[in-house]
Amino acid sequence: MRRRSKIPMRLFAAWLTATLVLQLLGYANTRASRDLFTILAEAGVAALLLVAWRFRAPISSAMRRVRIVGPARFVIAGLVAAYVSEAFFYLSIASPIAWPVFMLRTLVWYAGWYAAWWWLCRYRGFSGAQVFFMGGFNGFIVEGLILHTVPLSPLSIFLYPLAASLYGATLLVPYVLRDEGDAVASTRPVSGVARFGLSLLPLLAFVPGLVWLALVQIVFGIK
Repeated sequence: MRRRSKIPMRLFAAWLTATLVLQLLGYANTRASRDLFTILAEAGVAALLLVAWRFRAPISSAMRRVRIVGPARFVIAGLVAAYVSEAFFYLSIASPIAWPVFMLRTLVWYAGWYAAWWWLCRYRGFSGAQVFFMGGFNGFIVEGLILHTVPLSPLSIFLYPLAASLYGATLLVPYVLRDEGDAVASTRPVSGVARFGLSLLPLLAFVPGLVWLALVQIVFGIK
């Protein structure tokens, strides 16, 4: 028997709201354009998540009619969320070639990550809360250790809420809209430590993205 795990949307809404308020207070002090784009990106993803949650039945029905099911549905819904998030950062790039290059970059960067998380949700029964917080930790690692957009220091952990808000929320969108057949009733018991270890596996999907980023920088001079 299959069932969907309960999704604590009030928890996510409170988390996103608190993060946005803190960022707005920070922006009021710094007036940094990057902070503004981050706030807009987070607000855009939060709005998309709200729409996906509120209209999940008709959206899912429409996707079934055009035969977008299984992993394809999860990846496509995730990419929509990623494009909403990334679009606000693209606005700060003046190069005319940046848009098509970064549209492709987003596809290469995120598609494998969403596919990996589909597998974890489908075959290891990750809950909505686990997807949000562990997917957010993926984002924290990516931004800190791989992209170096988060300074590495003991205080960096306080930036985890922002990573969870962006990466975790973009992952919740496809989770909310996932195919009914992907909701699992149960799996073999997995300890919390093992589940955390499994949640790190999708990070391997960013390797092709790193290659693409290097090519973009070499060929187009865009970082």
